[in-house]
Amino acid sequence: MIELFDHTFYERCNTRLVKGTDEPIYIPANEHVEHHQVVFAHGYFSSALHEIAHWCIAGSERRLLPDYGYWYAPDGRDDEQQRQFQSVEVLPQAIEWGFCLACGLEFTISSDNLTGNKTDELAFKLMVADKLSQLMNDGYPQRAQEFIQVLKQEYYPESLHSPTSRQFVLGLVINPYAGIGGAVALKGSDGADVRAQALAKGAIPQANYKTATALQELIAHQSQLVIKTASGQMGEDCAVALGFTTQVVYTHPHAQTEASDTQAAVQALLAQGVDCILFAGGDGTARNICNVVPTHIPVLGIPAGCKIHSGVYAITPRAAGCVIADMILGKLVSVQEAEVRDIDETAFREGKVIAKHFGELTVPAQLQYVQSVKMGGKESDEMVLADLAAYIGELRDEHAPCNWIMGSGSTIDFIMQELGYPNTLLGVDVIHANERVEQDMMADSILPIVQNSPTKLLITLIGGQGHIFGRGNQQLSPDVIRAIGKDNIIIVATKTKLQQLQGQPLICDTGDAKLDASLDGLIEVITGYNDKVLYPVGVSYSDASNKASTFAEFIDGVEQDLDNIVVNGTDDELFISSYFHGHFSLAVSMVPDASENSLNSLDDILTQNLTDAFANQELDKPDQKKIWTLWQRLRQTD
Repeated sequence: MIELFDHTFYERCNTRLVKGTDEPIYIPANEHVEHHQVVFAHGYFSSALHEIAHWCIAGSERRLLPDYGYWYAPDGRDDEQQRQFQSVEVLPQAIEWGFCLACGLEFTISSDNLTGNKTDELAFKLMVADKLSQLMNDGYPQRAQEFIQVLKQEYYPESLHSPTSRQFVLGLVINPYAGIGGAVALKGSDGADVRAQALAKGAIPQANYKTATALQELIAHQSQLVIKTASGQMGEDCAVALGFTTQVVYTHPHAQTEASDTQAAVQALLAQGVDCILFAGGDGTARNICNVVPTHIPVLGIPAGCKIHSGVYAITPRAAGCVIADMILGKLVSVQEAEVRDIDETAFREGKVIAKHFGELTVPAQLQYVQSVKMGGKESDEMVLADLAAYIGELRDEHAPCNWIMGSGSTIDFIMQELGYPNTLLGVDVIHANERVEQDMMADSILPIVQNSPTKLLITLIGGQGHIFGRGNQQLSPDVIRAIGKDNIIIVATKTKLQQLQGQPLICDTGDAKLDASLDGLIEVITGYNDKVLYPVGVSYSDASNKASTFAEFIDGVEQDLDNIVVNGTDDELFISSYFHGHFSLAVSMVPDASENSLNSLDDILTQNLTDAFANQELDKPDQKKIWTLWQRLRQTD
């Protein structure tokens, strides 16, 4: 990035991009340095893009002043200061987003106010998205446009190809009230009475937010896309706010949309003609759509409901956007029939999971992005579960006095029964330090408990999909999870359940992208009595065609990274990297002749070699974890 910037602008603008430390800053030429300096923080790629964006919109006079002559209110801003901050950040962050698109990278909005008052981050992101759409239509500032072309040529050359003339027609339908009962422990949103209860309890609809998360993956392809949708919160508001060309084909007559509106909207889309229908909801919404959509029309769900048992949903909202992006780009996306299942909500509230088959829909079969059917039924290996329960009992004694939040699912239910506590199978319970049990708690009731005393969270995963947050436990809100902290989250699962994932990572879908990202990486999963495994958390959304390196280049990159540790690392880092380097070199020598699967082969061989070495007690547990963490980081080099 430094080379690209300097090559493009140094000779003409006497400006260099400089890797700094804690705080980014712009420093004009002075008696000590003859050139201007755009200083970004810690060598972070995203920080470089952000500071370049500010430089691209600064006029010639401002570029003669430190930090362009702006006064910067530090972290801890109040509401009014934060609104002022956001108002001046819209344009530079829109340009930064354009830079990210040019690199084929994810953009993350920055409110930059960790200790101050929170404002509506979604509203801010929509403002930035609207400005980005305007820039893409009307043109970027000159230096920004020039640098975008440089970035595309270096990181994402396929984006320079001209799009096909035909636009992709996406049908969009949102059930605005999908999942509204989850966070307030109503376990569903079917029926006007339940929705009214949820709203009365302070539930906040999330379906439009999750749809916006999916559609953000398509902003780079706006010129190739037209969205046909229903009025207002059924799709129009979200699509228009993000700057998409939007056509309303159905106007809903009800204050609160009903199943009949979903079906009428879909029928209108079918009459208009669409390439794919993207919908946000839960199993009830999928069931409604299944009643009217023929099997030759591909359909994909954005998971937004309390109940996600059907196989027609992407694993996360963002994953849904990735699948549609592949379709817009004309990639070879297979399709397959997927099952639509729904459960009896009345029985669900009584702790009974009775999932029935209601039909099939045709879905894009990008298997890394689309979930498998959630299977009903309880874990049958009672001996393993009994061992888990015994070990959790010992952990409770070890950490006393401490509150324990118990997540939902049959594994947690078994543990609670073994420990002698009443349990809500499909809810979230709290065992207080004084042994008092509160059942079927809501997010607002859980948060004060977490904030005021030490708390552990015990959760399990959904066997067919690997979700640990965002499915069946919406009561565990982002605020609750943050207050608990990653170190206090305990995951339990049998090895059988982990094996069913076939190597796919565990998934966090909290609705808060920053929180999901903070939970990425290797995490301990308790699989038996004092038996733990390290398992990855976090979905990779990177397209293989955007990966910058071949297998040989990947090896070179890892070798260079390890060499840097030798030069700059601490004694502990040097020991870990040296041990890893030996195993890495051996694994590379064992990889078959280069092929498209070389990297996967390397991963398999290295993982097996390290597992065998650790079984022979070559390193203690803390150092073993450091080795796995190092490989997890180096693995992202590809």
